[in-house]
Amino acid sequence: MKKIITVALASIFFLSSAAFAEMDKDEKRIVTKAEYIKHAEEMFTRMDANKDGKLTPDERKAYWQARKSEYQQKKDLKKEPKKS
Repeated sequence: MKKIITVALASIFFLSSAAFAEMDKDEKRIVTKAEYIKHAEEMFTRMDANKDGKLTPDERKAYWQARKSEYQQKKDLKKEPKKS
C-alpha cells in the first residue's frame, strides 16, 4: 500500500512540478529533495480528509473523484457555446 501511495504522489509531483522547478541547460526539470518532500507532504495533507495523519483508500478515491469532477466541469465550461 505504501508503494502505491508513493508512486501516486511521485507521479502527481512530477506532473505538477513545472511551476516551481528550475531548468538545467537542456531545459529539463531539476527538483531538489526538499522540494519533492514538501510537495508530497502538501499532497498528503490535501488528501487526508479527516486530518488523522493516515490516508485510507476511501480518502484517496474521494480526492481523485473530486479532482476528476473539477476537471470535467472546467472542460464542459470550455465547450459551452458563448451566448451573444
